[in-house]
Amino acid sequence: MIEMAVFIKNPDIVQAKDEVGPYLYNKKTGDSARIDEAMLFIWMLCDGKKNEMDIAREVAAYTGDSIDSVYPLVLNILGSLLNLGFIKRIA
Repeated sequence: MIEMAVFIKNPDIVQAKDEVGPYLYNKKTGDSARIDEAMLFIWMLCDGKKNEMDIAREVAAYTGDSIDSVYPLVLNILGSLLNLGFIKRIA
C-alpha cells in the first residue's frame, strides 16, 4: 500500500483578503501570493492530520463533484502550495 502525504500549514503564513480577493502572506519573509478560493479552501484543510485523499474527499463533499474528478486538482494545488512554501509535508 502506498502511504499518502500529510500536509500542514506553514505557521509563518497568514490568510488575508483585500478588495481584489484572498492572498496568503508569510510573516517571516514578507512574501505573499494571490490565491483563488479553491486554493484557500485546500490550504485551510492542511491541518497536519489530512492526507491528499482526505482533502480530496472534503473538496468533493463541498463541491458535489466526484473524488476522481477533484483529486488531480487537489494534487495540483497542494503542489503549488508546497512550492510557494505555504504548506509543509509532514509524513
